[in-house]
Amino acid sequence: IEDGELIHGEYSGMLSMANQPLLITTAKIGDQLVSDPDLGEEKAQFARFSFGHTEKNVLTAFQKWGSGSFTSSEFERMVETGLKNGKLIRKALKV
Repeated sequence: IEDGELIHGEYSGMLSMANQPLLITTAKIGDQLVSDPDLGEEKAQFARFSFGHTEKNVLTAFQKWGSGSFTSSEFERMVETGLKNGKLIRKALKV
């Protein structure tokens, strides 16, 4: 995009990234929320919520999976916990 218009063409080399997104996933198993579930936990989940965010905590993407549901307070907890976990992950990855 240049001057607000989409420029079509082929590009080579690395694309610059102003922000580096990170994806966080939380599974709901019974009435418990599990951050970054492993395979066994994924098999037991009946709902999952994933969201992407930048290092400045700008939420960039959302996906809900499964037939289960989440309350508004569960959504708040998932995002709050996910942002905290994201900081730890970024520190470990030095991103």
